[in-house]
Amino acid sequence: MVNRFYSVFLVMLCGSVHAETEKVTKDGDKWKFTCQHGPKECYSNIIQTCGLFYITTMKTSLNFIKCISADEEPWQAGAKCAKSLQVDWEAISTCANGTHGNSLEYEMANKTLTLDPPHQYTPWITLNGVHTEKIQGQAETDLFDLTCEAYKGVKPSVCNMAKRKHFTSNHI
Repeated sequence: MVNRFYSVFLVMLCGSVHAETEKVTKDGDKWKFTCQHGPKECYSNIIQTCGLFYITTMKTSLNFIKCISADEEPWQAGAKCAKSLQVDWEAISTCANGTHGNSLEYEMANKTLTLDPPHQYTPWITLNGVHTEKIQGQAETDLFDLTCEAYKGVKPSVCNMAKRKHFTSNHI
């Protein structure tokens, strides 16, 4: 139930490109990305983007990104994280090093570059396409409650749990 609940809100986790400091250009048939922290950051972004494409469950996707992001060398963490989560590193690596990953990352960069208002820092959190400082603050301190409050339709039972404050990302 929680996987379906959160999947409604997970649109884009990576592929951060800031319009003023980072660029996306075309070189022949391939997109080139210039990231704020250099080529290693760009490669890590592509690995995460390919992970989102190839990993079939929300829980595993989030844990893959969490694992990579927590590593001191995220650009080298993909294989280790994939192995620990028992996901297909070969497919993710092939994607990240090929035209498919390049195209997927371009889609992510384009989504980032067309945000309104333009993103100014990372993470730049949007909810249903809207960014405000209130949404940003609540997402950083209590994403679960924010999600429950914003959910349209019949609320999942977990939103009504009296002790939902104890429900953490480890439960996803």
